[in-house]
Amino acid sequence: MMPILMEINDKNEMERKILAKNYSWLSLDENDIEKKIEYNEKALRYYPSYIPPHYWLGKWYSIRGYVKFLNDGQLYKDDKERAEQYFENGLECKKRFQRTNHNLFNEWGSHYYRWGDYKNAIEKFVEGIKEIRKYPNYESKNNNLRNIFSARISIINCLCKSGNNPDELIQKLENLLQENPSHPYVYVTLGVLNCKKGEYQDALNNFDKSIEIKPDNYYPYWHKARVLLRTNKREEAQSCFNKAYEIILSSPNEINKIRLTRWGQQNKLLEENLQE
Repeated sequence: MMPILMEINDKNEMERKILAKNYSWLSLDENDIEKKIEYNEKALRYYPSYIPPHYWLGKWYSIRGYVKFLNDGQLYKDDKERAEQYFENGLECKKRFQRTNHNLFNEWGSHYYRWGDYKNAIEKFVEGIKEIRKYPNYESKNNNLRNIFSARISIINCLCKSGNNPDELIQKLENLLQENPSHPYVYVTLGVLNCKKGEYQDALNNFDKSIEIKPDNYYPYWHKARVLLRTNKREEAQSCFNKAYEIILSSPNEINKIRLTRWGQQNKLLEENLQE
């Protein structure tokens, strides 16, 4: 990373752009969401047409607002509106300067998914895929293919949340597994869909496969605990919940920390020693 410039010539566009980039990059190393917001707002003050701060601010305001929503239920609207305005501003910059940037659409889609607007989320994930395909020789770069694959999983997750036919979605996921048989998140979604169908053993097998591939992910442990509770295997559910809770404590995902904690309390799985 380039060092932050301590002084700049305000008339020098290149220096302003360098400083804006540095502030935006600094935000990625921060754990404090307020600092993340502060750095990206500073970046835009120096270089308003730089696109990444727009979608990072969209993301961080969206997350901050949703955490407020979970904790209070009332004090989130300003942050949600700010998030959507920053995404819109980023799109305007993209159009004005004819730039290609798939990350804008990915974060925008994630925002809509977070807030339960699955129709708009799908539209943004689809736009993100189209954007990647604009890059010259996009198929030759693994990052591009991974990002397209992730967007396709996100679209299926949106359709799952929207109540689409599980059998059709399972077929889509099996098609993805033919392309990449070792993707942990595909197995998580497969497990969720099999659970919806009441095929609990298949669901458990899916979650176990996801854990085998990526044992440091809390999602499959959490979903496995749900299935085990449904099948009256409380001790096993407790063990899976404990593991999910242990992993999520070191995760930056504040939203799912709140959700998992509340789910554990509601189902009397959150032991006192885990809360200390």
